[in-house]
Amino acid sequence: MIGAQNTYSTLPCESVVALQGASRDIYGFTAFPLDAPPAVAGIFIFARPADDARRDTLYWTPLYVGEAGDMADTVPGLRDVAAHARKLGATHLLVHFCSRGEAARAEKARDLSEAFRPSLNRLDRAADAA
Repeated sequence: MIGAQNTYSTLPCESVVALQGASRDIYGFTAFPLDAPPAVAGIFIFARPADDARRDTLYWTPLYVGEAGDMADTVPGLRDVAAHARKLGATHLLVHFCSRGEAARAEKARDLSEAFRPSLNRLDRAADAA
């Protein structure tokens, strides 16, 4: 029985990923290749496969959480963040589609950032404070 629990019918990068924010709200994300952000509004997460990719833990390690009105325009402009994320092993962009406006996207991004405390968001805030 345990063996059956440790197998996937699809790979994690081919499926929808459910992430829980600090508020306990659940958000659905879809994994995209790092260089192929969709041209939509939403929340995005630079992510790498987890160091311990056991089947009973979160497959992804969030490295940076952001939001954009059009990810295809915004994400390529984050060259420094993307370069750091790649150095840390980022392979995918997790995307939560949200066209409910900037305030809603910012709230969701903040909720997820508080839950996961991604390392590159902390660097981003430190750079803004300097």
